[in-house]
Amino acid sequence: MPNHEHPRELSLGQVPMLDEILKNLENLSGAELIKVKEKVLALMEKRSLEDLGRRISKRAKVNIPGTCFIEREKEFFDKEHKILIKEMSVNGMLFETSTLIYTNDLLGITFRSPSTGINKFIDCLVVRVDEVHEKPELEFIVAVKAVDKKTVQSYKEMLSKRVP
Repeated sequence: MPNHEHPRELSLGQVPMLDEILKNLENLSGAELIKVKEKVLALMEKRSLEDLGRRISKRAKVNIPGTCFIEREKEFFDKEHKILIKEMSVNGMLFETSTLIYTNDLLGITFRSPSTGINKFIDCLVVRVDEVHEKPELEFIVAVKAVDKKTVQSYKEMLSKRVP
């Protein structure tokens, strides 16, 4: 039988000013309460997305082929994996791949800019990996955020200091 956990009850003393907020809400009209409810629900959704590591703002929809290498694999073999970039922003991207990639992997992603034709290279950190179940072959949707060279360098140093 499944174990359904109930959310823990919040006592009024645990949140500063909660008593005062509730007293102020009691004085509002029904229309004003509905507006407060809408704002609270929007805040809860935003906070929930942030807590899950999900993106809040929109990315540009694209369809750009590219390749990536996984930093942890470079120690053993030099292999590039095919990817298809589906969404992009200035801070990250979302792509599809058949390669198993783990959260917190460091990737080097290369693609050709559609507008200029120039090859772009971006160091990225994997923030989320979702398996696609609609396709017969194994496919993953990977969300990454861009990282600086210092992050990659510190990762490489950590790998070199490991005990074999």
